[in-house]
Amino acid sequence: ILTDTLPTDIGQVNRVIGATWWAAGGKAITTPGNLYRYTVRVAATEGQFNCGVNWSCGPYVDNSWEDGLRELMFGLGNELRARKESIFDTIPGISYPTSNGSVFSETDFFVSTESKDGKRVYLHFLRRPDNDKFLLPAANDRKRFASAKLLTGQKIPLTGKDNAFELDFAGCEWDVIDTVVVLEVER
Repeated sequence: ILTDTLPTDIGQVNRVIGATWWAAGGKAITTPGNLYRYTVRVAATEGQFNCGVNWSCGPYVDNSWEDGLRELMFGLGNELRARKESIFDTIPGISYPTSNGSVFSETDFFVSTESKDGKRVYLHFLRRPDNDKFLLPAANDRKRFASAKLLTGQKIPLTGKDNAFELDFAGCEWDVIDTVVVLEVER
């Protein structure tokens, strides 16, 4: 499953892992990272009703699994738990919205979610920028940001530039699945 090419949706998304809704002797054909990337893209979709993605797979009646599926789903759970602050109990990005029906193209770098209290914007970088310095456009809702850090706590230099913001990723540890940047909203 090439999840970056799957369109996002504002409603509940049901995706089959394998050829059928039931265990049919197949095997895992993707990675936990791919499932995670699509899950976070759907969570970031403007107008999302908090329905999310239902990844369909399950065990046989004897509680055994198709090759690799149990590990795939446990891996997805690990990816989600590692970034739970930026996904669970959040809303789709208002400052940097993701359009309904969008795919993640070669020119895209991130999608965003936000804390419900409006104090934080989470940028989910699904592709590393070409340069260490990334020019973040002005927020759609005109938010200004006081600071930036990775979800791991590593600070990122943030400077305002003509209604936009520059993030300096030099020396940052990069996660190829999702490098989450936490922007603290200026009060």
